[in-house]
Amino acid sequence: EDVPEFNQEPNSQRRRIFLFFAQPIVSGLLVLPILVLFWQCGWNLTLIVLNRLNSFASALHLKKIDLEEYADYSRRSLLIVYTIAQICLLMFYLAQDFLFNFLNGRHWFLRNILLKLHILGLASIYIIQWVILWTFWDQYTPHECYFELTLSFSSIFALIVFTGHLSDLICAPFLMSYDSIEYCLQFGCPLLTRQMKQWKINLLNYILYEIVISNLTIIAWRGFYHFLDKHLYPDNFAMSAGLCLIIGYVLYFPLMYFQTYFEDLHLKYEFWTFVSINFPQFYRNIRHLLAFVSCLFIWRGFWLLYDTYIYIFEEYYQTSLMLFLISFLVLAFLQTSSSTNGPLSNITDEYNFFPLYPNCYLSIVLERYPHLDWLRSPIIERNR
Repeated sequence: EDVPEFNQEPNSQRRRIFLFFAQPIVSGLLVLPILVLFWQCGWNLTLIVLNRLNSFASALHLKKIDLEEYADYSRRSLLIVYTIAQICLLMFYLAQDFLFNFLNGRHWFLRNILLKLHILGLASIYIIQWVILWTFWDQYTPHECYFELTLSFSSIFALIVFTGHLSDLICAPFLMSYDSIEYCLQFGCPLLTRQMKQWKINLLNYILYEIVISNLTIIAWRGFYHFLDKHLYPDNFAMSAGLCLIIGYVLYFPLMYFQTYFEDLHLKYEFWTFVSINFPQFYRNIRHLLAFVSCLFIWRGFWLLYDTYIYIFEEYYQTSLMLFLISFLVLAFLQTSSSTNGPLSNITDEYNFFPLYPNCYLSIVLERYPHLDWLRSPIIERNR
């Protein structure tokens, strides 16, 4: 027998309040540090491979920040590694529909294992892509601050020209994913197409995102990141990292919790009504830019702490490899290892708490694993 709906409302309201406050905290304070550790260790492993390919000491570029050192890598080694990564990435794009159909019909255990391997492979490719492009720009462009910042601002304007928005600069903790074939196999395509074969659409999507937008995004991150390296307490890593984390989180939590308020500004104030009608992307891009700044500070804060204080084994590759695998296994256990790449497809926020950055990882976890949801009453379960 169903219980009247009004008896369910108090518990449902508590659940909504809990999810609203808990999701940004879980993403920003629990998942993100592990995710940054995964990327940092993968980055170091890629540098170690480049060192070996160039017959350098394996610890080169890992002991201290010295941009001038990067001029030693050969173009051939960078080109070979980058080409291999891009070919693998292209295969992921072209085979995405086949992989989805293949995994969709498999047993849940095999499907999850293969999905995790797919996520790990894709994340590793993205790390290699970022390392190679970042290193290339370090080697073959001037290191003067004004030049790097000019490139970064130019790339931001170029992103607006190409896509109309700056959301491609945003990553975790604003964008989190859940490990499922619905979100982690098929790359979302913003291109408008008509009567075009799917493989052609996937190819164009690959060119747009992995050739054009990836370069622009890396250039934007690199210039501002190097600016912080040079000017934010460069001789005091602890102070620099601490300030980065404070500034990043001070921006992060208001941007997350006040998304609905910012979305509804045009309904409350005449000025924002004018702006939303005539410049619909303007105030969203302002928020994207602030979110990008938050991501930049938070990632640099954790990255600097890990680079400075994490030494387990004498050999760098042993420490990096062990933590790379452990961090991925922890993320996989939490069902959010795909956050290393971000959600490839749009994730719908059931409660619409966060309309701009639909951070609903925790909601999906509690929906898929109801025995973990201590706020879900037996009454609601019986009525479901």
